[in-house]
Amino acid sequence: MFEFLNTVNVQFTGREILSLIGLSQCVYILVYMLSRVGHKIQALIPILFFFSLGAAFFLDVAERYWGPYLSYYGDLNWFFWSSLPPLSVLLIVQIANMRKLPSWPFFLILAFLPIGYIAAKSMVTAESECVDDVCLAFFEWLMIGSVIIGSICLLSIWLKRGLLATIQKQKRGKERLWLTIFLIILNVILLTSVSANAYGLIILSELVSIRTILGFAFVYLASTSLFRIYPLTLNFKKVNMSGSLNESEIAYAKKIMDLLEIEKIYQEPSYGRSHLAAEIGVTESSLSKIVNGYFEKTVPQLLNTYRIKDAKQLLLQTDADLGVISKEAGFNSISTFNRYFKELEGVSPSVYRQSKQGQ
Repeated sequence: MFEFLNTVNVQFTGREILSLIGLSQCVYILVYMLSRVGHKIQALIPILFFFSLGAAFFLDVAERYWGPYLSYYGDLNWFFWSSLPPLSVLLIVQIANMRKLPSWPFFLILAFLPIGYIAAKSMVTAESECVDDVCLAFFEWLMIGSVIIGSICLLSIWLKRGLLATIQKQKRGKERLWLTIFLIILNVILLTSVSANAYGLIILSELVSIRTILGFAFVYLASTSLFRIYPLTLNFKKVNMSGSLNESEIAYAKKIMDLLEIEKIYQEPSYGRSHLAAEIGVTESSLSKIVNGYFEKTVPQLLNTYRIKDAKQLLLQTDADLGVISKEAGFNSISTFNRYFKELEGVSPSVYRQSKQGQ
């Protein structure tokens, strides 16, 4: 057994190394979303997207070792890479309205995957050229199917182009808009590359390299800004709401929670009690009662709790200086940031970062 292991020489190409890094980033994103993100249902689409992208990366890495032994390996590889354009459409619609999943008709776009696969199978005759159980005609039809699926998805995005204006108007809209634009560009280049391969302009290895670089670039971009788009869960101890708040006030409190966790209103430094009261349509005194009864905090304390939560994540996940972090978290000055951070955590931001990095 040890002699066999000694004969195994595992070496990765540059493309496979990129796929491995992309796979690790996808795993990180999936673990983050499954363990840390609130509103799991709203996170369903990005979870599906990064699962498919991670599976595609994995199949690219393992192809040299498992591909020759599994007749359906190429089919799986095609499925996961071809699922990215339909999932991209759903993801863009999701980013445009973070409060809910896209309506069910949007999910019908996923049906083009099995339809494309079955259509490719039906176009292959018994006399088609096959080598070692690999039918070249079937593979060519799969590539044509990918082009058609990608074209339909881009057409869907074009028909819903008004979503871009919607995204831009949202809080943190610029960040979401750039993520959306990059996702569209990725799909355009991917469709162009698959089309070029289908028409013989580039060979398969060049197509694989292009899509690997595109997937790696997007997963890196997403992992650097993901938690600012999909919020973490904060668990607040709630008082006896049935005695202190009526049903209408509880509904307002849940709306406040959505604004905090999904819209991330607290990331605007100037955002305060008057803005929140106007946004949910109550007086400032009513807002104070609702926040105190539901969250056991004042409005400034509630906003700063979320700001500090974001700051803690940035302190641990980036090397950004305190000035950048305070601004990203929603504080209007570094002195205010330091004061509230020490008030809530008992230590300064720099000491907190050093203590966590030393663990």
